[in-house]
Amino acid sequence: MNLVLAILSFFGAVLLPGAILYKIFVKEKFVISTFIIYSFIFSLCFNFVLISFLILTRIYTQNIVVGILLIEWIVFLYIFRNEILHGIPATIQIDNETTKTCFVIGILISLYTLNNTMKADIFYAWDAVVSWNRWASELANMEFVLNDGGYPQLYPMLLSLGYVASGKISSFQGIGVAIWYYFAFVGIVCSVFLLLKDSKDIAKWSVFGLIIGIITYLSFFHLTNQFFIGYADMPVSMLILISSLLVLKASICLDENDKENAYKYLILSAFCAGISCQVKQAGLFYIAIYTICLSYLYFKYKISKKILALCVFIAVLFLMPWVIIAIYTKIILNMDATNASYTMNKIYGDKTPLQRLIANLWNPFSLFAIASLFSITSKNKIISIFGIFGFLYFIFWGCFLSYDLRNMQAGIPFMIIATSYLIYKLLLFKKTKKIFSFLHKKVGLLFIAFITIGLIISFFSQEKILQGEYNRKTTLGGKEMSKILLNVYKSRGEKWLLTDNQPLAYNPNINKKYYRLFGFGAESDKLLQDLNDFKKDNGAFYILLTKNNYEIHKDSLKDSIYLGDDGYYILLEFN
Repeated sequence: MNLVLAILSFFGAVLLPGAILYKIFVKEKFVISTFIIYSFIFSLCFNFVLISFLILTRIYTQNIVVGILLIEWIVFLYIFRNEILHGIPATIQIDNETTKTCFVIGILISLYTLNNTMKADIFYAWDAVVSWNRWASELANMEFVLNDGGYPQLYPMLLSLGYVASGKISSFQGIGVAIWYYFAFVGIVCSVFLLLKDSKDIAKWSVFGLIIGIITYLSFFHLTNQFFIGYADMPVSMLILISSLLVLKASICLDENDKENAYKYLILSAFCAGISCQVKQAGLFYIAIYTICLSYLYFKYKISKKILALCVFIAVLFLMPWVIIAIYTKIILNMDATNASYTMNKIYGDKTPLQRLIANLWNPFSLFAIASLFSITSKNKIISIFGIFGFLYFIFWGCFLSYDLRNMQAGIPFMIIATSYLIYKLLLFKKTKKIFSFLHKKVGLLFIAFITIGLIISFFSQEKILQGEYNRKTTLGGKEMSKILLNVYKSRGEKWLLTDNQPLAYNPNINKKYYRLFGFGAESDKLLQDLNDFKKDNGAFYILLTKNNYEIHKDSLKDSIYLGDDGYYILLEFN
């Protein structure tokens, strides 16, 4: 039953309350992609307010949370009874083959991303375990988290919902992992499907949206492995991306004289911009860019002052709790509420900002930053604004935040949109079509040329390649343990090595003459007898075994000399 309640809490965290609010307040034809976006953003805002209230009033208990979830489920099933019983009608008619193709590919990417929510994994990465999940456990115990770095707490709040509902704090972590992936799922859905909805040029925006979706997926899950599961970097990036796309969509609607839909997207973007500040500090940077975009739309399209004021009010409303807590922790508790002094200066030692930037130019997002500059040619100046600030954020990151690639989380969404624009324009460029035609016709010749160039390069690179191979082979069996063994051989001489570490036998630094594959599965008494027999025949020797096996046989090995360990294997001398 505990797991069932934990699973129900997942829907309460990312879907149910927002879906109910969507049905009540958004009067439009039901479109599944729009429903996913609205329900997610509204759910985040609702849960931030709800969980904060429950903790403050000391009623954040299992009975209360389960009761709320049951009410949400009952209301959801009732107000969506027609969609559930009679199905969802098709609201987008697609006649263009290009749009059909983009639509199908977009659905597949979205479903592939959604599939990750079913992994039932746990948190492994450092901060996910010792910070974000720990804070979730503290929140589940009704303890407000005031941390030194001033980190916002919405993501841990969502995790805590499952812990309180199930009554198993820090258990069923797969629900928290699912929530983390759901941020990515909604970001992909928004990228692929938002721009083409209600658009007069559906083919254009379907291609552009698909490019954004593909680059988004590649950026966070393939170009780098630093967006760790359980960290708040990817979630805040996705919220910034979603809000940015909503602003872009509003500008497209305004270009098409559709102010009614434009205003709806702007209001939703305000909720998304504001709540991003409660996920991580990167949301604060986005609020500044969001304000610039609103100002541009106001002067360019003369949007309603009431709508402008409402958007600013909503964004500030969800921003203020972090500001209040930051001021409180700084002035009253004398804590560094921003962590800025350390992360922007002290961590780099004597390196100047320029040196830091130059040292970090060679990463996957450098090309994105350069490509972003081409967005200034776009007729839609919202894309241009994103491109310019994407590039500027890359420079800022290189100078002050480049100790970690994931600190680029606030700039990546802008660079993704701007880079997608460049790729889209290249696909339309006539010369590009001619280039693709040439490559297709000359594919055989190009294949031979590719092989020939590869052979020439390999002829002159042979020694370098062999040396690189050798260096990598010296890490077989464990890089750290290999170093320990070499130092022991130098200081104590080569002796027989008994170990169950099989890859070590293929390490070129290990003399196979003195290597013996040895199993440590015997009873301790039998093991000690075997080791003594080996010693009689060969003299003192080394033993390399896992720490688990050492704990099992430590009484038999108590007279051995400890020589070092790498955290997993331990090296001893038996004499």
